[in-house]
Amino acid sequence: MSPHEEYRLRPMVEADLDMVLTWRNKPHIREMMYRQHMIGRQEHLGWYVKIKDDPTSVYLIFEHLGRPIGLANFTKIDHKARSCMWGFYLGEDDRPRGAGTVLGMLSLDYAFETIGVGTVIGEVIEHNEKSRALFERLGFMLLRRLPKQVARNGSDLDVLVFTMTAGDWRPKKRAQVERIFTAT
Repeated sequence: MSPHEEYRLRPMVEADLDMVLTWRNKPHIREMMYRQHMIGRQEHLGWYVKIKDDPTSVYLIFEHLGRPIGLANFTKIDHKARSCMWGFYLGEDDRPRGAGTVLGMLSLDYAFETIGVGTVIGEVIEHNEKSRALFERLGFMLLRRLPKQVARNGSDLDVLVFTMTAGDWRPKKRAQVERIFTAT
Protein backbone atom coordinates (compact mmCIF):
# COMPACT_ATOMS: atom_id res chain seq x y z
CA MET A 1 0.00 0.00 0.00
CA SER A 2 1.42 3.37 -0.99
CA PRO A 3 1.43 6.16 1.60
CA HIS A 4 -1.38 8.14 -0.06
CA GLU A 5 -3.60 5.05 0.00
CA GLU A 6 -3.33 4.93 3.79
CA TYR A 7 -5.76 7.85 4.10
CA ARG A 8 -9.34 8.37 3.04
CA LEU A 9 -12.46 10.41 3.65
CA ARG A 10 -15.77 8.64 4.12
CA PRO A 11 -19.27 9.85 4.95
CA MET A 12 -20.01 10.33 8.63
CA VAL A 13 -22.72 7.93 9.80
CA GLU A 14 -24.78 7.63 12.96
CA ALA A 15 -22.38 5.04 14.39
CA ASP A 16 -19.69 7.78 14.44
CA LEU A 17 -21.67 10.08 16.72
CA ASP A 18 -20.16 9.09 20.08
CA MET A 19 -16.64 9.43 18.70
CA VAL A 20 -17.40 12.79 17.07
CA LEU A 21 -18.96 14.08 20.30
CA THR A 22 -15.81 13.09 22.18
CA TRP A 23 -13.71 14.96 19.63
CA ARG A 24 -15.95 18.04 19.65
CA ASN A 25 -15.62 18.26 23.45
CA LYS A 26 -11.82 17.97 23.58
CA PRO A 27 -10.39 21.21 25.00
CA HIS A 28 -7.94 21.74 22.11
CA ILE A 29 -10.82 21.54 19.61
CA ARG A 30 -13.37 23.55 21.59
CA GLU A 31 -10.89 26.37 22.14
CA MET A 32 -10.64 26.90 18.37
CA MET A 33 -14.40 26.88 17.72
CA TYR A 34 -16.76 29.85 17.69
CA ARG A 35 -18.76 28.31 20.55
CA GLN A 36 -16.64 26.72 23.27
CA HIS A 37 -19.19 25.17 25.60
CA MET A 38 -19.27 21.46 26.44
CA ILE A 39 -21.74 19.82 24.09
CA GLY A 40 -24.26 17.49 25.69
CA ARG A 41 -25.56 14.32 24.08
CA GLN A 42 -29.01 15.76 23.33
CA GLU A 43 -27.56 18.87 21.72
CA HIS A 44 -25.20 16.68 19.68
CA LEU A 45 -28.06 14.44 18.51
CA GLY A 46 -30.07 17.51 17.57
CA TRP A 47 -27.13 18.78 15.54
CA TYR A 48 -26.87 15.45 13.73
CA VAL A 49 -30.59 15.36 12.91
CA LYS A 50 -30.25 18.86 11.48
CA ILE A 51 -27.21 18.16 9.27
CA LYS A 52 -27.74 14.56 8.16
CA ASP A 53 -30.30 15.38 5.45
CA ASP A 54 -29.17 18.94 4.75
CA PRO A 55 -28.34 19.18 1.03
CA THR A 56 -26.06 22.15 1.70
CA SER A 57 -23.69 20.26 4.00
CA VAL A 58 -21.46 17.19 3.92
CA TYR A 59 -19.65 15.69 6.93
CA LEU A 60 -16.80 13.26 6.38
CA ILE A 61 -14.66 11.14 8.67
CA PHE A 62 -10.93 11.24 7.96
CA GLU A 63 -9.24 7.85 8.39
CA HIS A 64 -5.69 6.58 8.50
CA LEU A 65 -5.38 2.85 7.81
CA GLY A 66 -9.10 2.49 8.53
CA ARG A 67 -8.90 4.26 11.90
CA PRO A 68 -10.90 7.48 12.28
CA ILE A 69 -8.65 10.39 13.26
CA GLY A 70 -10.55 13.50 12.23
CA LEU A 71 -13.46 15.18 10.53
CA ALA A 72 -13.92 17.45 7.51
CA ASN A 73 -17.11 19.29 6.74
CA PHE A 74 -18.47 21.35 3.90
CA THR A 75 -21.32 23.70 4.69
CA LYS A 76 -23.21 26.40 2.86
CA ILE A 77 -22.75 24.41 -0.35
CA ASP A 78 -24.12 26.61 -3.11
CA HIS A 79 -24.17 24.85 -6.48
CA LYS A 80 -25.35 27.97 -8.28
CA ALA A 81 -22.49 30.10 -6.93
CA ARG A 82 -20.20 27.02 -6.98
CA SER A 83 -18.86 27.67 -3.49
CA CYS A 84 -18.81 26.17 0.00
CA MET A 85 -17.36 26.65 3.46
CA TRP A 86 -14.80 24.14 4.74
CA GLY A 87 -14.12 23.15 8.34
CA PHE A 88 -12.01 20.39 9.85
CA TYR A 89 -10.30 19.06 12.94
CA LEU A 90 -8.09 16.20 13.95
CA GLY A 91 -9.68 14.41 16.88
CA GLU A 92 -7.01 11.86 17.71
CA ASP A 93 -3.74 12.94 19.27
CA ASP A 94 -1.72 9.92 18.13
CA ARG A 95 -1.82 10.48 14.41
CA PRO A 96 0.91 10.39 11.78
CA ARG A 97 2.96 13.50 11.16
CA GLY A 98 1.53 15.41 8.23
CA ALA A 99 -2.00 14.06 8.69
CA GLY A 100 -3.44 17.58 8.76
CA THR A 101 -1.97 18.38 5.37
CA VAL A 102 -3.31 15.11 3.96
CA LEU A 103 -6.74 15.94 5.40
CA GLY A 104 -6.55 19.30 3.64
CA MET A 105 -5.52 17.77 0.33
CA LEU A 106 -8.25 15.14 0.39
CA SER A 107 -10.79 17.76 1.43
CA LEU A 108 -9.93 20.07 -1.44
CA ASP A 109 -10.08 17.20 -3.92
CA TYR A 110 -13.48 16.23 -2.53
CA ALA A 111 -14.81 19.78 -2.76
CA PHE A 112 -13.61 20.39 -6.31
CA GLU A 113 -14.07 16.91 -7.80
CA THR A 114 -16.97 15.35 -5.89
CA ILE A 115 -19.09 18.32 -4.80
CA GLY A 116 -18.09 20.25 -7.90
CA VAL A 117 -17.59 23.69 -6.40
CA GLY A 118 -15.15 26.19 -7.84
CA THR A 119 -14.30 27.98 -4.58
CA VAL A 120 -13.68 26.75 -1.04
CA ILE A 121 -13.78 29.26 1.81
CA GLY A 122 -12.44 28.67 5.30
CA GLU A 123 -12.50 30.76 8.45
CA VAL A 124 -9.92 30.70 11.23
CA ILE A 125 -9.99 32.48 14.56
CA GLU A 126 -6.72 34.41 14.58
CA HIS A 127 -5.23 32.58 17.57
CA ASN A 128 -5.57 29.19 15.81
CA GLU A 129 -2.00 29.08 14.52
CA LYS A 130 -2.10 25.44 13.39
CA SER A 131 -5.15 25.89 11.17
CA ARG A 132 -3.85 29.18 9.85
CA ALA A 133 -0.56 27.50 8.95
CA LEU A 134 -2.42 24.67 7.22
CA PHE A 135 -4.41 27.10 5.07
CA GLU A 136 -1.18 28.86 4.12
CA ARG A 137 0.69 25.59 3.48
CA LEU A 138 -2.07 24.40 1.16
CA GLY A 139 -1.86 27.67 -0.77
CA PHE A 140 -5.08 29.38 0.31
CA MET A 141 -5.19 33.14 -0.14
CA LEU A 142 -6.18 35.42 2.73
CA LEU A 143 -9.38 37.04 1.46
CA ARG A 144 -10.13 39.31 4.38
CA ARG A 145 -9.82 39.88 8.11
CA LEU A 146 -13.04 40.30 10.07
CA PRO A 147 -12.13 42.42 13.10
CA LYS A 148 -13.21 41.55 16.62
CA GLN A 149 -15.59 38.71 15.77
CA VAL A 150 -14.93 36.34 18.69
CA ALA A 151 -14.60 37.11 22.40
CA ARG A 152 -11.96 35.08 24.27
CA ASN A 153 -10.65 35.68 27.78
CA GLY A 154 -11.50 39.38 27.74
CA SER A 155 -10.16 39.97 24.23
CA ASP A 156 -11.94 40.36 20.92
CA LEU A 157 -10.25 38.27 18.25
CA ASP A 158 -10.31 38.64 14.50
CA VAL A 159 -11.49 35.95 12.11
CA LEU A 160 -9.36 35.31 9.03
CA VAL A 161 -11.21 34.30 5.86
CA PHE A 162 -9.22 32.20 3.39
CA THR A 163 -10.16 31.11 -0.13
CA MET A 164 -8.98 28.56 -2.67
CA THR A 165 -10.25 28.08 -6.21
CA ALA A 166 -10.19 24.85 -8.19
CA GLY A 167 -7.97 26.53 -10.77
CA ASP A 168 -5.46 27.54 -8.10
CA TRP A 169 -5.55 24.15 -6.35
CA ARG A 170 -4.76 21.84 -9.25
CA PRO A 171 -1.19 23.08 -9.86
CA LYS A 172 -0.51 23.37 -6.11
CA LYS A 173 -1.70 19.82 -5.48
CA ARG A 174 1.24 18.24 -7.33
CA ALA A 175 3.75 20.05 -5.10
CA GLN A 176 1.84 18.98 -1.98
CA VAL A 177 1.75 15.34 -3.07
CA GLU A 178 5.47 15.35 -3.78
CA ARG A 179 6.26 17.06 -0.48
CA ILE A 180 4.13 14.72 1.65
CA PHE A 181 4.33 11.36 -0.08
CA THR A 182 7.79 11.26 -1.62
CA ALA A 183 9.72 12.30 1.48
CA THR A 184 12.10 9.58 2.57
